[in-house]
Amino acid sequence: MAAQTLGMAAIARPGPAENPGRIRTLVVDDSPIFREFVCFVLEQEPAFEVVGEAANGQEAIQSALRLSPNLIIMDIQMPCLDGLEATSILAQQLPETQVILMSGENTAYIWSKSRRSGAAGFVPKLDFRDQLKAVLEQIFIHS
Repeated sequence: MAAQTLGMAAIARPGPAENPGRIRTLVVDDSPIFREFVCFVLEQEPAFEVVGEAANGQEAIQSALRLSPNLIIMDIQMPCLDGLEATSILAQQLPETQVILMSGENTAYIWSKSRRSGAAGFVPKLDFRDQLKAVLEQIFIHS
């Protein structure tokens, strides 16, 4: 297992042979602008490799099955299939893949629904950049 850094913290996560140790990440949001923002934030950290993007839950499942990411960062509210349903399906089909859900709504109810769907974490969109690091450390260091 290779150690990675996310700011000051070390993250241990296996990766594929071509990029050992990097966290292969799929970004899913129906807003192309927010997807671009999430990709930008992730690409600032050497621990991450964005391997794909999707615009809804159906595309997320198809992409995840094809790409086998270590991590999926996914919006909850999307057309076709929302992030909660997609996460429930992914938890069964790719149990080793960690999912972080995000939403503009930041309530205890949404946090609870995220956990019940099988998500490893939740990040409010309004505080995405500030809170993502703490959620990732919780998942990859303390798990």
